[in-house]
Amino acid sequence: MKKLTQKRLKELLHYDPETGIWTWRVNRRRVKAGDKAGCIDTRGYRLIRINNVLYKSSRLVWLYTKGYWPLGEIDHINKATHDDRKSNLRCVTRLENMRNKSVQFKNLSGVTGVTLMANKNKWRVSISVKGNRRCVTNIKILKEAVKIRWEMEKELLGVNHKHTSSAYQWLKERNLI
Repeated sequence: MKKLTQKRLKELLHYDPETGIWTWRVNRRRVKAGDKAGCIDTRGYRLIRINNVLYKSSRLVWLYTKGYWPLGEIDHINKATHDDRKSNLRCVTRLENMRNKSVQFKNLSGVTGVTLMANKNKWRVSISVKGNRRCVTNIKILKEAVKIRWEMEKELLGVNHKHTSSAYQWLKERNLI
């Protein structure tokens, strides 16, 4: 099977980096030139079938705009997996991508790594980096727990991930930093 190239991709599809929308340039079996390409899967990613191979739209963006396949994972900065605007995508390592996960729906704090210990009615702060886990427990006030989490992130992860940190966002929304 021939690997898809930028040239072939541009012959088949048009990509608008401002909207993230793909349209067909050619007529295909059930679609006409100008039709929107792809479908959304159960996890919210846009998939596009080319030569009977399904590709994630976000990976195709990299090939289309840069001329080569991404070496790492493609992260949606705003966490909206269907939002394939070029400005919303970045190539990252697996670890960096995992840092940008949405807060779990069961999480009562709204902050990754800050969980309520129901039996004690206190907060626990935890963070894992490269398999090493740090944990601080028995914090009475949520605001203090979130501040601890943000300090741990700055120490262990660096400050260049503010836009992906739920702790930073939580503190910023409340004018606490």
